[in-house]
Amino acid sequence: MKLQGYYKFILIIFLCNSFYGFSQTTTLSTFIWGIDSNYSARQINTVSTTSNGKTINGKYLTILGKNHSTIIKPYIIVEGIDFANSQYFQQHIDLFNNSASNLSNALIYNLYNNGYDVVILDFDNSTIKIQDNAMLLVQLLKDIYSNNSLSEDNYVVMGYSMGGLVARYALTWMEANGQNHHTRLFVSHDAPQKGANLPLGLQELVQNIKSQGGGIASIATSLLFTTIYNDFPATSQMLIYHYINSKDGVARPSDESVSFFSELYNLNPFTNGYPTTPIKIATSNGNFNGMTQRYENSDVAIKAGDIILDFDYTKDNGLGPQTCNIFQLIFNTCPPALPWAPDQIAATVRAGFDGSQPLEKFILYSMMKHPIGNTGVKLLMGGSGQQTFSSRNLSYDIAPGSYSANYMNLMKNGLESSLGVPVTSVNRTCFIPTTSALDLNIGIDEPFNLNSSQCYTNFDYIYASNSTNNDHYSLQPEAEQFIMSHVLANEAPHQKYVFSAENFIIPANQIVNNNEQYNITAKYTMTNDGAFTVNTGGSTTLVAGQTIELKSGFTVETGGLFSASIGYIDLMCQNPIQFIPRQLATGVIPDPANTSIQKTYDCSNYTEMPNYSINYNYFDCSTIPPQVNTASVDSVLNVKITVFPNPTTGIMNIAFAPEIPINNLVIRIYDYMGNLIYSIDTVSSYNLNFDLPSCLPGLLTVQFIFNNPTYNFSKKILKQ
Repeated sequence: MKLQGYYKFILIIFLCNSFYGFSQTTTLSTFIWGIDSNYSARQINTVSTTSNGKTINGKYLTILGKNHSTIIKPYIIVEGIDFANSQYFQQHIDLFNNSASNLSNALIYNLYNNGYDVVILDFDNSTIKIQDNAMLLVQLLKDIYSNNSLSEDNYVVMGYSMGGLVARYALTWMEANGQNHHTRLFVSHDAPQKGANLPLGLQELVQNIKSQGGGIASIATSLLFTTIYNDFPATSQMLIYHYINSKDGVARPSDESVSFFSELYNLNPFTNGYPTTPIKIATSNGNFNGMTQRYENSDVAIKAGDIILDFDYTKDNGLGPQTCNIFQLIFNTCPPALPWAPDQIAATVRAGFDGSQPLEKFILYSMMKHPIGNTGVKLLMGGSGQQTFSSRNLSYDIAPGSYSANYMNLMKNGLESSLGVPVTSVNRTCFIPTTSALDLNIGIDEPFNLNSSQCYTNFDYIYASNSTNNDHYSLQPEAEQFIMSHVLANEAPHQKYVFSAENFIIPANQIVNNNEQYNITAKYTMTNDGAFTVNTGGSTTLVAGQTIELKSGFTVETGGLFSASIGYIDLMCQNPIQFIPRQLATGVIPDPANTSIQKTYDCSNYTEMPNYSINYNYFDCSTIPPQVNTASVDSVLNVKITVFPNPTTGIMNIAFAPEIPINNLVIRIYDYMGNLIYSIDTVSSYNLNFDLPSCLPGLLTVQFIFNNPTYNFSKKILKQ
């Protein structure tokens, strides 16, 4: 069969498109691929398991280390998502060598040369639920250990793109279920640990065109969009914003995404859903200086509201060969005469969100003449529409992070090929935000220091570029060197401390009795103010960044446990690291049932839209007052409001400083799924004590709602 024009292009996209783009053949990958005959053994095997009643299959390539005849030091690489499941081991090898100018910067070569046995896992279907492919990795880790008689826990497990989430889930799941994953180092390379970003306007446009129907042009465009973007389970789990739940002026993730990250977190709430035993390192293809996305080959910043895709097609299809070819492709037959009238399809998509311009708008208009009796009737198909989202949504489209140039180039080239009209597009929108790849709990465009960020990430060590955002489908030489330095080092992870105060004085007559614990961390200094006793069966641990001075009055009875140590000041954290998805500017996942979230909008212009036949704005946000500096307010409230114990088995204590206006305060407590479990409408005491109702273990959100002036503040507490 010979394919012409854009039909051939559509087929190529279907076969080759993936989350991280096309392969790039290099001399380095040719070297690696040839080591089976020149240097070492290369083997391809299958792995299989069951998950949720389904059989999950995959293959793995083994490249034995230099002078190895069997696996001794495994380095397992987990692939990312591959929409068409067409990527294979050659492409995976290219990913880790495509930016290296010589062998010294090629990751797989350096692993091989240092005696590591590289095992690359390729999923038969990478678009299924992340949990299912994680179970395949669990099986592979077990198979490698049992098939090679390994005696040491010396695995290195690396996941890139979606593979980083797969590996994180698999390792944490094994620990939660009492299974040994034998892993000493977990490497996450540009993985969406907080989610991936595809422009919401682009998602909306694709779905609108696919659902509206229309003439010949819309059929061709719908086919193109279906191959580039579809609602695969893994895609829905990873996207930060998803079109299906984004409405009422608020961009939201899908239910599948909220459910997945909640499940991942609850595998180990104490580590926010990360494995405990291995050292954890992460790399981002974005930058750490807060530089947002730039136009290609330019220093000009892309701004919220800028057009990232634009085209306008109008054509009388008639009875030309194009009509016949399309039906030949789809139905394997040439149709009878179909007198199509002029067909128009046009679209403008903008980067989100500036709160004034429509995120996307489209026109899809087609008419078909159909004889009824002796009269000709025109049947209207299609429609038009637009949506405007509030600027309170975070503009991930322009945030620091890696971009996927191939994704937008595929759409641009496909539209131009299929419609024959020029298409304007921007191929530098953010794909994996830096804050997601490194799991940072800071603003999405906030600069940070790589060497003093331990208080903002669940990783032990992190890397990002100094000043540029790079393509997602790459491994920069500096990142390769960062990874190899940790692979070759015999190291222990950073020990992070949450300090109680900058300088702490243990109060007089402090007694630690049997089965009691008294653990205190101070950022700088610590001493006691009089009697301080650790009785038999009691336990005390003291940590300070500079000095610990225990004066007269300090005693430890026989059978009491006491330890004291000096920690690094740079590793002293004021608050425990929290799980914050950051879908809104407030960092809160919107709950449609929670009306307090909607109160921040002016809903006077809200109108229900039954279809896309009218132009429509969800909200007019022009009347929203400027936002205050919530970071400074939150830092004060964090000190003035205390919630304890943390973690808790059900008892809750809340203490307010005298200057807190409790007469204008309402308290709401939500479980990790966002369900309201406890409410206090009137606060009459500066010290509250109550029992929580029965609820599932997990991270609880204690929300403090001040009514005059209006302000919301929240704290996290772990329910055991």
